[in-house]
Amino acid sequence: GEIDIVMSGLDISKERKKNYLMIPYFGDTIKTMGLVYNKSKSISKNDLKDKKLKVGVEPGHSINDGLCDLYKNLERDYISSLSDMILRLKYKKVDGLLMEPALANRIASENNDIFEVFEFDIPKEFWIDGCGIVLKNGNIKLGNIITKAINKLRTNGTIGALEKKWKVK
Repeated sequence: GEIDIVMSGLDISKERKKNYLMIPYFGDTIKTMGLVYNKSKSISKNDLKDKKLKVGVEPGHSINDGLCDLYKNLERDYISSLSDMILRLKYKKVDGLLMEPALANRIASENNDIFEVFEFDIPKEFWIDGCGIVLKNGNIKLGNIITKAINKLRTNGTIGALEKKWKVK
């Protein structure tokens, strides 16, 4: 069978916009990234350029891959689950976790006895335009139906309430 919709917190990146119809449903434009690190190991923004760091990243996250390519000293450790990322950082198997600021701040606040986070500006080509639902390019009819439903959920406060509940806003 064919897949009509992909929806799983997918970032709306320039790369994805070229290949798919992306319908935003939550989040603002993200112009920074967060690095969560263990308090026992002092890490600063300058270390991104100057120090060899092993960072946990989500597999297939093109922005993280791009940033690791930009900062040549960052060694990627692809970790597919959030709980595994947290455990690897807690037990110092990685120096930090590279992720979007809302998630980075949530992880640090939920583990504030051991983790800290800092945000850093990212180049414009890596900016993320929120999260979206992915459709095949040209599937305008379905796109319009989904957009109308999302607008209704936004207007009646459902999306805002979910963002608050899931601590992504």
